[in-house]
Amino acid sequence: MNRGLRSHGPVLAVLFDRSMPGRLLAGLNAGRSLFSSDDNGETWQSLIADPSPARGPWPPPTYALLQPADFPQVILAATGGGLYRSSDGGRHWQAVQFERGPQPVYALAGDRSGAVYLGGEGSTVHRSTDGGLGWQALSPLPAGEAVLALAVSPSADWLLAGTNGSGLFSSRDQGATWQRVDDVGETYVSTIVLQVAGRPPCKSGGDCVMARARSGLFATLDGGDTWRKVNGNWDGRLDAVTVAGAEPAWIVATDRGRLYRSTDGERWDPWGDGFGRRGAVFHLSSDPERPEHLVAGTENGLHRSSDGGLHWQEPIDGPGFPSADALAMGSGGLLYLGNLDGVYSTADGGATWERRSQGLPPVPVLALAVAPSAPKVVYAGTSGAGLFRSDDGGLNWSVTGWTAPSVPGIVVHPADPNRFFFRVAFERVYSSEDGGGSVQARWNGFTPFTEIMSLFIDEREPDRLYAGGTDTLYRSLDGAGSWLPVGPELDGQTVFALLADNAGRGRLLAGATKGVYVSANESVSWSRLGYGLEDITVTALAIHPLKRERVYAGTRYRGVYRSGDGGRTWQPAGLGEMSVNALFVSEDGRWLYAATTQGFFRSEAR
Repeated sequence: MNRGLRSHGPVLAVLFDRSMPGRLLAGLNAGRSLFSSDDNGETWQSLIADPSPARGPWPPPTYALLQPADFPQVILAATGGGLYRSSDGGRHWQAVQFERGPQPVYALAGDRSGAVYLGGEGSTVHRSTDGGLGWQALSPLPAGEAVLALAVSPSADWLLAGTNGSGLFSSRDQGATWQRVDDVGETYVSTIVLQVAGRPPCKSGGDCVMARARSGLFATLDGGDTWRKVNGNWDGRLDAVTVAGAEPAWIVATDRGRLYRSTDGERWDPWGDGFGRRGAVFHLSSDPERPEHLVAGTENGLHRSSDGGLHWQEPIDGPGFPSADALAMGSGGLLYLGNLDGVYSTADGGATWERRSQGLPPVPVLALAVAPSAPKVVYAGTSGAGLFRSDDGGLNWSVTGWTAPSVPGIVVHPADPNRFFFRVAFERVYSSEDGGGSVQARWNGFTPFTEIMSLFIDEREPDRLYAGGTDTLYRSLDGAGSWLPVGPELDGQTVFALLADNAGRGRLLAGATKGVYVSANESVSWSRLGYGLEDITVTALAIHPLKRERVYAGTRYRGVYRSGDGGRTWQPAGLGEMSVNALFVSEDGRWLYAATTQGFFRSEAR
């Protein structure tokens, strides 16, 4: 299943395992959040067997990974549910118990003696000298609600802690006392990189530190005597910093996929060809044994470089899973999928996939729609690059008249492939009458603060449209010319999904913040549908094409639910704690397809 789809996920931490050359561990922001590779990052395997984190032993995300000096088989992992420890290189894990109970751990650092320092929720740094088994609380920081970053000199005579909003703190007595670095200010400090004096690019005047804060990059090149803000004139928001390369230098990465290099911490030059796509960079580091080998953990996955950061590549089978943001059904059983890498299609129910992204920019595809009257016409809404159209079933794409903001939802008129409606992220509804050549705002009836989260067009009466907002449901009877709020029973809820049961009683279903609702009178009034989904957010809906009593609901964080009696009762139907972005049942009624935050799945449509 999923052959042909690239696997990746948001990578927050990477560890080079010094006990086994070529082995890496990666911590992710979601799902099965710990992965390993034994071939320098070419292929990856999950170290967490249970795909349902809430039922398994590992709570995501994984923020940091550390292998203490003098303990080559011990690996420590900082996670959203506390600290985890492995004594066999990551094959088995145990939660480390603290008196305060499980709390998020954000930062780990170690010195050359094997001592380890830990920071997380609360203003106290902890230290362990036995490989992470026992921990001692150091003196609390003078301010700060959480410790987000730590760095320690090899001899442990200098300890630095970055906090959530209170700035950077320094200790010269192993955490007995702390002093705020006033030049950094009261800001969010997420990354600290320390290079000892005399090791390039640091000169002999004292240890060098780069600290990435919300307000910019700060540096000391003289052991902390003076600090200054670094002005690199880089393109985009600076996200990550490290020391790397055969000739060690400072390297920074920005959210626009650009890298910059400096040998003195003052002059910064563009470096290499970048990552090839935009997105937050959470982690940047090099292999201690091969400093020209770099890894970058980004919101789009893992990137690797073997030449000091000049050129980068993504592994086909990266740490994570194939993303799945949008689904659309074509004719003849053809299924389209939109994700971080563009558009894919499958003709065998998802067993194999073909990429169909020629002409699309390297940005996520958030929405797909096939024209019912012309199945070769497909529309794709992207993240930040506007709306695209294909006239050959997705083989080639061209941009429409909407070129900028993100488009997370599209519906096409059932009889006219050139007439469609779409919603814009954090905004309202637009339409085109000419295949996307021109676009009109359709805001009449919306407030200036209305945010539309779902769109639906009635195939029986195409001038009747519904728009689910963040606070109520809207209806148009004139082809989106004007809108009126309907269904007061949905007031105060976000409507994420809309679906018509045209073959039955003409019912309209709505997936909302507090479950599934039904209307039998064209949305004038609504009532909760059935039992089993109360107060569970429903984000997707599907009905079996041959057995209309079978209804499926995709949820946020609760997987898929199924009803065999038209929605009167609901039962969990799989996918654990995943959030569902889209649901479809195949034309022949055999398969139920789900696009989720952890990839594409299918099951028999029972």
